[in-house]
Amino acid sequence: MQCSDIIYDASNTGLTEVPSDIPTDAAKIQLDTNSISDVRAGAFNHHAQCTDLHLYANQLSEVRADMWVGLSSLRELWLDDNEISHIEGGAFSGLKKLEELRLLTNKLTQIDRDTFSGLDSLTRLNIGWNEISDIASGSFSVIPKVRSLGMANNKITEIRPGIFQGLSSLWHLVLWNNKIQTIQPGSFRDCQSLEILSLSDNMLTEIRGDMWEGLSSMNNLILEGNSITTIHQFGFANMPSTSYIHLNRNQLTTIPADMFGPNDFPDTGGHPANMLLLLHGNPIECDSRLCWMKRGEQDGWLHLESLSGDPLQCETPSVVSWVDVNLNCQMLT
Repeated sequence: MQCSDIIYDASNTGLTEVPSDIPTDAAKIQLDTNSISDVRAGAFNHHAQCTDLHLYANQLSEVRADMWVGLSSLRELWLDDNEISHIEGGAFSGLKKLEELRLLTNKLTQIDRDTFSGLDSLTRLNIGWNEISDIASGSFSVIPKVRSLGMANNKITEIRPGIFQGLSSLWHLVLWNNKIQTIQPGSFRDCQSLEILSLSDNMLTEIRGDMWEGLSSMNNLILEGNSITTIHQFGFANMPSTSYIHLNRNQLTTIPADMFGPNDFPDTGGHPANMLLLLHGNPIECDSRLCWMKRGEQDGWLHLESLSGDPLQCETPSVVSWVDVNLNCQMLT
C-alpha cells in the first residue's frame, strides 16, 4: 500500500460527530477541539491508510472496540482532554500497529488487565491527569514493548509487585504528583531497562534498598518534593548505574555515608563512580556525619548541585552555606 501524506483537518469546527466525508486516503485525521461525544461503530471503516488520529478536547465518555474498526495502519491515537471514565475490555485490540496512545486529562479511575490488550506495538502510553487509584496486577504485561509510561497526577497511594509486571523494555516512568506513601519490595523487579524514574511530589517518608530491586539500569531517580526524613542503610545500593538522585525539597537532616553500599574505606560508603546529588530545600544538619560528602567532592566522584547556586543551606550551623561550612573533618588533608 502506497503511503499517503493527505491531512484532513477539521479541528475546532463545531463538530458533534465524526464526518462521513473524510477522504479514504487521509493519513492524518484531526478532529480535535470539537464536541464529539461518541464515535459511531464503523466510522473509520474505510480509512486503512490513516496513521494519526487526533480526537483530543472532545466530549467522549467511553472507549469501545467498534470505534476503531478499519484503522489497521493507525500508529498515533490522541484522546486527551475528554471525559472518558470507562474503557471497554479489549477496546484497542484491533490497533495492532499503534505506537502511541494518549489518554491524559480524562476521568479514568482504574486500569484492568484487559484495558490495553492487543496493543502489540505500543511504545508510548500516557494516562496522566486522571483519577486512577486502582491498577490491577499484570495490567501492563500486555504491552511489553512500552518504553515510556506517563502516570502523573493521579491518585495512586501504593506501588506493589505486579503493577509493572512484564515491562522489561520500559525506559522512562513518570509517577509524580500522586499520593504514593509506600513502595513495596520488588515492585520494580521486571523493570531492568528503566533509566528515568520520577516520583517527585508524592508522600514518601523513607528510602529502603528493597524499594529499588531490579533497577539495574537506573540512571536518574527523581524524589524531590516528598516528605523523606530517613534514608536507611544501603538505601540506594541496588542501582549500580545511577548517576543522578534528586532529593531536594524533603525533610532530611543528614545524609548517611552508607546509603550507596557497605563502607569500603574510612568514613565513607561504597559509592558509584560518578554521582550528582540535589539536596537543596532540606533542613540539613551540617556536622561530622557529612564528612564523607566533603571527601567525595575532593575525590571527584560526588557532585552537589542546586539551581540557586549553593548545593545546600545548612540548617545548623544556621545560615551557613555548604561551601563555607567547617565540619572539622580530620580526614581532609
